[in-house]
Amino acid sequence: MCLKNFLHNLPILYRYLKDAITNLQFATVEKDVNRRQSLSSLLRKISTYKFVTYVIFLQDVHEASKIFSKQLQSNSNLVIDFNKFRDKLLGHYTKLQTEVGTVGKKYLKMINENTVIYENGDRKIVKALYCTGDKGEKIVMPLQNLPTDCDAEKLKRSYMSHQQPYVERLVSNFDAYLKPIAVAAPLAKLFDFGNISIIKPDVDIELKTFEAYGDTDIDWVCKNKLPYLDPYKVKVQYLRLKSFLRDNYTNPVFISTDKDTKGKYFDRQKVYEYLLDESPDPKRPLDTPELLCVLDYMIAFRVHSCDTERTGGTLSKILTKHRQNMKDDLLIALVFLRENLPAVVDIDFDCIVEKWHEHLAKLNRRSDAGRSVTSTHEQGSSTFRRLISVEREKGVRPLLNKIKKF
Repeated sequence: MCLKNFLHNLPILYRYLKDAITNLQFATVEKDVNRRQSLSSLLRKISTYKFVTYVIFLQDVHEASKIFSKQLQSNSNLVIDFNKFRDKLLGHYTKLQTEVGTVGKKYLKMINENTVIYENGDRKIVKALYCTGDKGEKIVMPLQNLPTDCDAEKLKRSYMSHQQPYVERLVSNFDAYLKPIAVAAPLAKLFDFGNISIIKPDVDIELKTFEAYGDTDIDWVCKNKLPYLDPYKVKVQYLRLKSFLRDNYTNPVFISTDKDTKGKYFDRQKVYEYLLDESPDPKRPLDTPELLCVLDYMIAFRVHSCDTERTGGTLSKILTKHRQNMKDDLLIALVFLRENLPAVVDIDFDCIVEKWHEHLAKLNRRSDAGRSVTSTHEQGSSTFRRLISVEREKGVRPLLNKIKKF
């Protein structure tokens, strides 16, 4: 954000420096003279085309890094996604070796426009950066050291000549500062079910190849990360899982709909939930305790510290100076609830009332949920009475609506 604002406000900084230099043009005191010289030097540097291209290039790099950072910090992504996100980031950097980035295209278009300025009463047409001031005026920063007979193609070539050395250095040192996670690749081959082709029923594959898929990855994971597991047992259980998923690949239990394309896809998250479900269902055909240890390891593996930072922030909000005597169990429970409960706007209050009515019916209690929630209050629970009687659309938070008086 700071870099984006700096680039946008560069013409304003240029005007500020120019006004400061004008105010010091008749200075005779050594201190003011030195300051004028320093400001003049800074003005010349920031108005050169080379400096501007560096700032624009850094903004393009930041845009790619920002996407990678958001993907990495998301709780919905796992360690098996890390190498995929890393490769996308490297691909974006590599693309900058031969192409101008998105931000670069935007500013090259601006610079290529002929901007009219008036200097000492003379009208000049220049290549410049510009922005809009507080009063709606156009603030212009003419660019220096541009190619002669400058046109759009020469601007682009000059821009790429400044950008390429930095991109090449960035790409050549990429593995040094952002190494791939060794365990991510074998875990992805085992558990990234949406991209495992052998479990798709329309893929023709030999039985021997189908049975051997994932065996080398299981050997590596058990040897290097989970030595207490028996690789043979894990392989047998994984073969059982592969066969089960191939037979149930079109089962609606494992299918989700993409929000953007509305297309159907095989949802690995639903497979994880199915495998980790501890409900006593006799129809469940899978018994994979050793394989679940590998799955637990994969889900628990963190490539960032965001969870710890968020939990620390939650602790500071819950454990205030007025709650110094809170017991550890209660504190842990409150932190767990705070981190895992859905947002209020996502709660379906109609479903809550419906479930409460069902619960009362099983207990042979009165159907008036609002008067049956508690025996300590004559009027019952005001919350449930409000949920039942308030006029609102289904699923809308009741606090945002006008509440009737009882």
